[in-house]
Amino acid sequence: MSQGSKTLVFFINQSGKFLDAQREIVERLKKRLEIREVDSVDKCDVIIAFVPIVSRAGTDIEAALQNIPTTRPVVLVVFHHTFDENYIAPQSKLCVKKEDVFAADFLCHEDVGLLKCLANDEALKSITDYLISMAPSSPLIPVNPRPRRRYWTYVAVSALVVAVSVLLIYFLVKKSQGKDDTLTTQRPNITVTT
Repeated sequence: MSQGSKTLVFFINQSGKFLDAQREIVERLKKRLEIREVDSVDKCDVIIAFVPIVSRAGTDIEAALQNIPTTRPVVLVVFHHTFDENYIAPQSKLCVKKEDVFAADFLCHEDVGLLKCLANDEALKSITDYLISMAPSSPLIPVNPRPRRRYWTYVAVSALVVAVSVLLIYFLVKKSQGKDDTLTTQRPNITVTT
């Protein structure tokens, strides 16, 4: 594949659960990377498999991996069913023993879909980073790279320092002018003789 072409991705969802969450993840990945969905494992560069945790993470992941072809790199999107946005899911990557299999944990609920939480944002970023790291074999190009936060933080802090310095100088000058402008009035001793 030539540099700049779209990476071909084959999606697998054997359970049919969390379809809304799956669609949202796919759309968010498409916003970040140049990917195109294909209809066959033979035509793809990467397999993205969606695995809901029904009983125990280890057994569910192991069962899913037995049904997923490993002729290509695999990204496991592991769905943990919860309402709690602060739920700490067990790390699925600890259950994966095969090479070329990357796992990311997402929090979702059947009725709500993908939860709006930091854990899901971090999981999506980890998938994006993993796919980008595979660039030499299957080039992925960030579509909308984020502006560097460190740069904008530097600009904001610099502007704040300049503003505080200007105010400090202004008040120091005003204070020193106030001392010089004070008039001391002494009445001269005038004696009037008649």
